[in-house]
Amino acid sequence: MRNLLKKLAIVMGITCICFMFEKGDAALAADRNAIHVVDKKSGTNTEYDMPDDSKGDIVLPANNVWGEKKQADGIALTNIIGTDDRVLISNANTFPYTTIARITVVYQDGTAQRGSGAIIGPRLVATAGHVLINESLSHPKSIKMEFGLYGTSSYYKTSNYSAYIYYGDYKGYNTETDYGFIVLPEDVGTNVTGCMGIRTACDPNQAIFAAGYPGGNPYLYNCAGNVIDFTDDVLVINADFTAGESGGPVFVMYEGMPYLMGTISGSAGTTNYARRLNTGLLNWLQDNGYR
Repeated sequence: MRNLLKKLAIVMGITCICFMFEKGDAALAADRNAIHVVDKKSGTNTEYDMPDDSKGDIVLPANNVWGEKKQADGIALTNIIGTDDRVLISNANTFPYTTIARITVVYQDGTAQRGSGAIIGPRLVATAGHVLINESLSHPKSIKMEFGLYGTSSYYKTSNYSAYIYYGDYKGYNTETDYGFIVLPEDVGTNVTGCMGIRTACDPNQAIFAAGYPGGNPYLYNCAGNVIDFTDDVLVINADFTAGESGGPVFVMYEGMPYLMGTISGSAGTTNYARRLNTGLLNWLQDNGYR
């Protein structure tokens, strides 16, 4: 199996040490299966037990609200592979790019930063934990999401959310705990933006895309690459991304539809990492009515 991976990394948006362990490492055993949900209205922070990862793969369908009428052209596994891998998406107002948001978070300590995310169900946006909670462990005061953003024009934007979800013992600096979700109060993924499907399986050398808003700028970039290694919780990928793309989707295309596998987390040298959306985490989200 894999040895302990301990590398200095740039977690998109902040500089930190990113530790990655294979499953079962004693350093990560405590509170591994805890998950927190913070209610926006009441401020209540509730901890839940999360089920252990179960074996077996899950595929949940994507939803394109326009059928073929507003489908983006050129989404294929060969159209952006090259030495300069990141490509500007000029048709961000078409599916599947309408599912990807620039996220702006103002924290309770008065600081702010931007990241990315993707809607993966009627009311659920997936992002990175360090987008929701900053390096000082301050939580959100406000969250703004701009889907299908290109310059000053966004396909859909909202600052309305009912809750956010993060790893129960989150302290930063670790891709294994670097997941976050934003719960919307109404059905956006079915009725407005469309949503990505979910695929929990991962194959060796899996072809993927990684997308987000680099530097927090209002322009979406997409990059083709491959999964070069993985654990139950972490995807090691060779697709390029930079600060601001944290929380953006790592996804596959199947029969013209996008399926999220994980979210962008951090990098070490020429190696990039994503937090995998695994079966145990997905089961918890479904069991509690979030997906």
